[in-house]
Amino acid sequence: MRDISKLSRLFSSRLMKNGKKSLSDKFVKQVLLELKLSKESPKKVLTLAVLNAGPLVCVKNVKSRGKTFQVPFPLTPKQQVSKGFDQILSNTSFNSGGIAAELLNASTNRGKSIKSRRLIHQTARNNRAFVGYRWF
Repeated sequence: MRDISKLSRLFSSRLMKNGKKSLSDKFVKQVLLELKLSKESPKKVLTLAVLNAGPLVCVKNVKSRGKTFQVPFPLTPKQQVSKGFDQILSNTSFNSGGIAAELLNASTNRGKSIKSRRLIHQTARNNRAFVGYRWF
């Protein structure tokens, strides 16, 4: 996996279970091969999918004056990539075809991961009045 990009290595690390890196590397190779067979550039699809699926904000619970508020917080680019992988992996079945299909859908702004991103943004938009509680 020498020629694979940094994003692919991150994806492999996210898929890893019980320290079995070689198994997750093989799985990522399968996914990238399926993307290549669908006449798409695997690196381009992976990059677009992660950027499209990653939310720009997250909502955290902040307790102030005995009440709990859902306060929107901006995410750093590194956190956006991490959340993007989480969104894609949580909304797919764990086989190479399912992940490849979700990556293709997310790269074209469709699919379950994009729907959950929109839901997070809608929640943040609805609670933007509580941005003042961000520092408590």
